Amino acid sequence: MGMKERLRNSYWTFKPPLGYTSIKQGNTQHIIINPQGELLRKAFLLKINFQQSNAQLVVWLRKHGVKLSEKLLTQTLRNPFYCGLISSSLLDGEVVKGQHEALITETQFEQLNTLQKAQEHGHVHAKEVPTVPLKHHVRCHRCTKPLTGYVVKKKALWYYKCNTKGCRLNIGAHQLHNLYQVMLSQYTLAQHLIAPMKTITASVFQQLNQEGVQERKAVETELLRVQQKLERMQERYANEELDRATYEKYSSKTAVDELQPLQARYAGLATNLSNLETYTDYAVEMAANLYIMWEKSDLPIRQKLQNMIHPNGLAFAPEIGLYRTGRTNVIFDTITSLSNANSNKKTGPNTAKSVKSGLVGPTGIEPVTC
Repeated sequence: MGMKERLRNSYWTFKPPLGYTSIKQGNTQHIIINPQGELLRKAFLLKINFQQSNAQLVVWLRKHGVKLSEKLLTQTLRNPFYCGLISSSLLDGEVVKGQHEALITETQFEQLNTLQKAQEHGHVHAKEVPTVPLKHHVRCHRCTKPLTGYVVKKKALWYYKCNTKGCRLNIGAHQLHNLYQVMLSQYTLAQHLIAPMKTITASVFQQLNQEGVQERKAVETELLRVQQKLERMQERYANEELDRATYEKYSSKTAVDELQPLQARYAGLATNLSNLETYTDYAVEMAANLYIMWEKSDLPIRQKLQNMIHPNGLAFAPEIGLYRTGRTNVIFDTITSLSNANSNKKTGPNTAKSVKSGLVGPTGIEPVTC
């Protein structure tokens, strides 16, 4: 079988790209995701969910041991191999579904490239005014309508207001931003609390996603069984108990009918768990500089942060200031608990246990809302 024919039959015939390793089982080649690939998956999700620039992703990847240039990352983001597709000059423009595991879905790949093009061309939504990032996120305490923004041109000052007739709620943008940053300060995580926070959050996500964990373990068991089955076939072939034709027929059939569907199922489960891990790691690391990050970020990042911390938004009342209208993201609630426990100098297992217990909500609670 020639190279072109193998490509058309969904087999990658070249050295796999960054994040993948090629292994052989008998006469069959398998391309699997390696540890660098898992980190690339997280980087892709950071770009999709938080609109991180390529420069920011390069810094994050290098911090986690993956050294690549911004130019190489840009090429990586454009490579359809990462969403399970094969493209080659030998295919004359044809794109085929590969046999390898995908790092991300085709939809996520399209999102990545849309974001990449927008960032390359400096695209900004004209209607989104960066001077009033809290509009629509903060609501009027009386009528619950979202606040909008306007500017007094003579003074060059921005304000938030409620548009409900007769409500008259009005506040300067600078004043509301100061109140918001004071609120953010309670979620700011000290550097020495980052490691314990990650440990606690990971433990709780294991509890909240027990069903997914159990399913993954069951698939792992099945994968091990099929891999051992293939190894036994290979051993029997090596010991001349099976002829070549019989070995190739049944090893290929087992790989196609049993191994590959299990690998695809496992990859889907791994992606879901990786999403949670990505959100957790990013939120915890980000929380160490939350106040500054919100202040220095552009409009899309500010809005992502706002919605991540308070999924149900906030309300403003002149008498009491800003207050929550629903639950806070579970990660940031835990940061407050952990910081309070630390300030009270409560140490040891009891503190961690009390913080963990505050994280666990009723059945069906969403682990992360972004």
